[in-house]
Amino acid sequence: MRSKRKLTLEKILISTPNILDFEEIREVDGQIQVRCKFCNNLFNPTNSQLHERLRRIRYPKNNSNSYFYCSEKCKLDSPLFARKTTIKHDMQYKNYMKKVYRITRKNWSEYKENIPNNHLRGFSSGFELDHMYSIYDGFINNVEPEVVGHWKNLRVVTRKENREKSQNSILSLEYLMSEILPIK
Repeated sequence: MRSKRKLTLEKILISTPNILDFEEIREVDGQIQVRCKFCNNLFNPTNSQLHERLRRIRYPKNNSNSYFYCSEKCKLDSPLFARKTTIKHDMQYKNYMKKVYRITRKNWSEYKENIPNNHLRGFSSGFELDHMYSIYDGFINNVEPEVVGHWKNLRVVTRKENREKSQNSILSLEYLMSEILPIK
């Protein structure tokens, strides 16, 4: 039988040192507090919420994201949760993402010098590649993977900025197409 050992901030930082890159977490009067991903309020997560979020941060390649929500209402109202549950498990979406990522990798290796701040990208630096017109929007609007993975749709941003943007596009498809296609 498993013993119920209480998690402390010190234990969390030892087991998952990069948690502060993803979450605001603190210990107040012996209780762990985190911010709700939807309403931004501080709250005390349950042990299962805490363990699941830590697991998802430790093993990001094998899991989709899991976020802290202070209530079921915030969870259901959050666009992060709604999109994840309705689209992310769809096999067509997964195949579309694979195509976009393959094209993105090819374009990154060929055109990275044309992408501002490309030298900052890296896990240890906290910067990552972002699709300004999102993969999600590309899938929903039947946009060719070559357009979404095009180097003119890529930028290097902080991990935090990319997470906050989530699956929202910061640029329109019309603008992206005007950047990609030469004017005749």
